[in-house]
Amino acid sequence: MLRSCTAALFAALPLFGQAFWHYIPPDAVSVASMQWRKVLESPLRDAVRRDIPGDIAPLFGGINFIEGIERATVTRSPQSTLIILTGTFDLDRLRELAVEDGGVSRPYQSAELLLDPEGESLTQMALVSGSIVLIGRQKDLEAAVDRAGGRNTFAPPGPALTTAHLWVHSRTAGEDIDTADLAVTLGDQVRIDAWAVARTPEAAAAAAQAARLQRLEANIDGRIVKASGQIAPRDFQARSGQWLAVLQQPAPPPERRDQKIRIYGLEGGVREIPVR
Repeated sequence: MLRSCTAALFAALPLFGQAFWHYIPPDAVSVASMQWRKVLESPLRDAVRRDIPGDIAPLFGGINFIEGIERATVTRSPQSTLIILTGTFDLDRLRELAVEDGGVSRPYQSAELLLDPEGESLTQMALVSGSIVLIGRQKDLEAAVDRAGGRNTFAPPGPALTTAHLWVHSRTAGEDIDTADLAVTLGDQVRIDAWAVARTPEAAAAAAQAARLQRLEANIDGRIVKASGQIAPRDFQARSGQWLAVLQQPAPPPERRDQKIRIYGLEGGVREIPVR
């Protein structure tokens, strides 16, 4: 219906007074949230976008026809893909585009749904307000509107994520990591903030060491690792596409101690036989 889609959100959403992450499904396995124009106009835009997970990165390619985007956020969960846009939007123009493509308008709570009459297209829209537009399947749009008006269990682990130029969240980070989050903030230096919840204290220690090898400061609180640092733009570009993985190092194997059997009473004294 509406070409191709992607999601967007901004730090505070007028609907129900909720912040943008209240629209994100609690079971989201991948999230990427980007300050749209600021990233696209940056000389580091290609490097920044390489840190977006491959399963959702293509969805950012189909929203250029929508004017007024400030932040775009794409989320993927086992049963849904949702795109949320925040900014300043011409709702009449979006409605016209939908009607030209055969879409129909239907109210849902305080939002207006622009639906594909032929089926469950991924490019259906919810016009929440002049500053919020959602894109996805009808059931996912309705669920997102419901979430923003009630209790949502999804929350970013740190305030830097809500203002970063890029925020990435992953629940498929690695065998020793439950969740990983990355925030990239552009400036004269590139600020990196990373969080990880490890499965074991050993995995947390390995993640912190991996961050320190990348010249980031790292702290451990139980199984939670927090790392941050200022990176020169040239160094950020050289390692682009690798920053989300900075805390995803596997835990080292348990230390192996050589064991020996000692046999006493032999001629020549005690004999030691190594056990392998």
